[in-house]
Amino acid sequence: MRRRGKVNGNESTEEETCVYGLNDDSFSSDILLSLTISHHSRCKPRNNRRRRLNVYWIICVVAIFGRAWCGWLCPGGATQELCMRVNNKAFNGKKRNLVKYLIWAPWIAIVVVLFIHAGGIKAVNPLYQTWKDVSVQDLPSAVMFLAIAGAIATFALVAGKRAVCHSFCWIAPFMVIGTKIKSAVGYPSLHLEADKSKCLNCRQCSSKCPMSIDVAEMVQKENMTNTECISCGSCVDICPKGAIKFSYTHPKREKP
Repeated sequence: MRRRGKVNGNESTEEETCVYGLNDDSFSSDILLSLTISHHSRCKPRNNRRRRLNVYWIICVVAIFGRAWCGWLCPGGATQELCMRVNNKAFNGKKRNLVKYLIWAPWIAIVVVLFIHAGGIKAVNPLYQTWKDVSVQDLPSAVMFLAIAGAIATFALVAGKRAVCHSFCWIAPFMVIGTKIKSAVGYPSLHLEADKSKCLNCRQCSSKCPMSIDVAEMVQKENMTNTECISCGSCVDICPKGAIKFSYTHPKREKP
């Protein structure tokens, strides 16, 4: 957000930091869940500079709906699931899951530094840029969009199921934080529940999971909490006995 004025006869731009609720001009933000930073400098005399810091309330949304964004709305996730028709190999593991945090940590540090440098929040507009129809409005934006989509598809085709979600998604750590808060507090929220007495141990749920999670093991523990779970419902749909279901009540605690 920018305010223009004249100082000593010269046009100047007041720096502001704004917190916006929605932003559709980046591939990673799309509808709700992103934290993006945009830093623009104008090559004019004096300090005519604009800084915008867009912060989205990811943790708050995930704390209610879990990682349903990843499973139902994320365009990057949809791209990878199309690629699963070519490469359906499992892609998971603690080391692979840690890579995204190595990307996220310096990025969020830059966000904090620029946030402080810009002087904090000076305006709040929950409907910012929601009047736009599409995120690709010009050729440079289209090229960037296709480049990002191509990179996501290429890695998924080479590495396996939802590989970008596990290793390179810089939004996922916010989802994980929200999920941990939700699990720790235990208030009513969207989650999965399991009844192991109905389970045939056919393991179809594990093979179908796009995040390569061992869902069958979670069912046996009757603890469906996993920070990598994206609440896509694939395990719910594939279970022949209905041992897994969505719920919005208080989540069950892990049984010993």
